[in-house]
Amino acid sequence: MELEIKKTKKYLNEVGVFSKVPVIIESINIIDNNITLKLTLKYLKKHPVCCGEPGCYIPFLRTNGLKKLAELYQKENEFRSIPKLTIEVSCIFEPGFKFLEEGLGEAKNWSTIYNYYPEK
Repeated sequence: MELEIKKTKKYLNEVGVFSKVPVIIESINIIDNNITLKLTLKYLKKHPVCCGEPGCYIPFLRTNGLKKLAELYQKENEFRSIPKLTIEVSCIFEPGFKFLEEGLGEAKNWSTIYNYYPEK
């Protein structure tokens, strides 16, 4: 498990993360050609940001980033095909955190799921 976390940190750095919102890898589960990552975004009071959208701070969740991450897993682990990715993201806000953008209200902890299904 420790080796998988180390590899995943490397992959995440290659596809991009935002330094002011730390990304914590909670777990990695690889079964056959399916990968499930559980990540936590930690929003810190000392580093306010405009919104709580995970795709703003983990750029690979946008555009072709999930495909690139899946391709890195395939290459590094010698999978025969590009794996299916499921990424569960929990957004945790430090007490007292405030958004820079006006009118977004109070920051509340929440979770979401991103999926990547490779083309057949």
